Amino acid sequence: MSPPLPWLRQGDVFESVPYVHLAPPRRLVNEEVSALLVSENCQIDKRTARGLPRPNQRLLFLPVRALESFDGSYRSKMLRGEVQPPEAVYLGEHEGQKLAAKLGEVFSLPAAIFSPASVDFSSHPEADEVDPFHMTVHVRWTRLMTMEPDALTTMHRKIWLFLTGREPVDQP
Repeated sequence: MSPPLPWLRQGDVFESVPYVHLAPPRRLVNEEVSALLVSENCQIDKRTARGLPRPNQRLLFLPVRALESFDGSYRSKMLRGEVQPPEAVYLGEHEGQKLAAKLGEVFSLPAAIFSPASVDFSSHPEADEVDPFHMTVHVRWTRLMTMEPDALTTMHRKIWLFLTGREPVDQP
């Protein structure tokens, strides 16, 4: 995993975000968890017809867990970068711990709680030359890292397979 860019991207891992879920036996749990941002870049940095930033209503996340919490066959397939099983996504390693997530555990949070802002990053070497404005979030929401490009590509393929039941078709 790499350090995050100054703006939000799919594949960013947040140190801690609010997470409300149902735990056995039908008990509602409200906690803070490390979470992977899975919202697409185009959904994060949308523009109006006039070119102004369009506020995003919500961001999608997956709770992050240790790879060891997954079944052994899942672990080995994830580490090899296989698309099967589609639900299990390997994120990479952070501070000596291998991290993963499950697509079936996706949850959303209102973007407004992150105090988003659109910032001009035209002087940044990795900024988009056509549209250098990207969404940033308030300092309270620490991003630990971002997924490497190969892991992110595998995750995109897994999302496609998980949602459609079919392998994605590679573009020539």
